[in-house]
Parts: sequence; C-alpha cells; structure tokens
Amino acid sequence: MKEFRAQTGINRALSAEGKVQGGTTAAAKAEIEGLPEAIYKEGSTKSKGATAATVNTNTRYRSPQSFGATKNHAEQNILGDIADQLDKSKGFDAALKGTPKPGVGGKIHLHVEQEVCGPCRQGLANPDVLPGVVKQFSAEYPNVTIVITNARTSEVMFVRGGKVVLL
Repeated sequence: MKEFRAQTGINRALSAEGKVQGGTTAAAKAEIEGLPEAIYKEGSTKSKGATAATVNTNTRYRSPQSFGATKNHAEQNILGDIADQLDKSKGFDAALKGTPKPGVGGKIHLHVEQEVCGPCRQGLANPDVLPGVVKQFSAEYPNVTIVITNARTSEVMFVRGGKVVLL
C-alpha cells in the first residue's frame, strides 16, 4: 500500500475534524490455481488524486448505494481486477460475468487501510438487501475464500459463498 501511495503521491491523513483524507488503498494476494502469482494494489478515487469522472476504476462490481461517496472504493477496484484476471486466465466468456463459477477455488488475502465500509460489505449478513461488492465477488466465485484484514482494527473477516464464515 505504501508503494501505491508513493505512485500516486496522495497521502492519507486525518483532518482537524477527524475525517480521513486521501482515500483508501488495498493490497491483495490471490492464491488461485491458474492465476499468475501477483500482488494486486488498488485504491479509491480519492487515493488516486482525481475525481470519479477522470479516474480509471473497475466497474465490474458496483456499490448497492447510489450516492457518490459509496462508489469506486479500493475493494471494488481490487476485486474487479482479480475477477477480470480470473476470467482471462480461465478462458471464461465475457457473457458469464456475474454468473456463479463454482469450479474456481482458492483464497484471496485482502488487506485494506481501514475497515470494509457498510456498502462494500452489504448483504453478507442479510440476503434481503442489495449485495455490496464483496458479496458480488463472493457470489460469482463461491469457492474462493476471501480473508479480509485492515490496518486499523484486529478484525479478520472470512467470506465464502457470499457469506461471512467461521474457519
């Protein structure tokens, strides 16, 4: 994440009011057969130093909320990038985006600068609401376990099959 921040030149800081400035970044390591070993690094719009209109974001998964602050988060971009790479490496047709692919299994270690926000984790505990980006990815790849940690708390979240699970 430090490398991503160095590339963008945007630092993360707290304002005098205690609000985070500089957006959020994330890094992930995917351990999935057939996927090249790589560290994925991504960030939210604000971490890239531009507005949503000018920043290249991965729109494969979308926020279930409609207001601007809930869009283009680090989790959305990084999980979308991994899904695109998975589809490419597995030879899945573009028409299959969003459909369950139970034949893909493995693990993703995702570390975010802060806790995963409500819109990104939406639907993991309540199937009756629109799914957030984490659930959307997990529903598409139900046999991939996502292990999510963050730099601010000791929370470790395990997600598999569109749900938080205990391992």
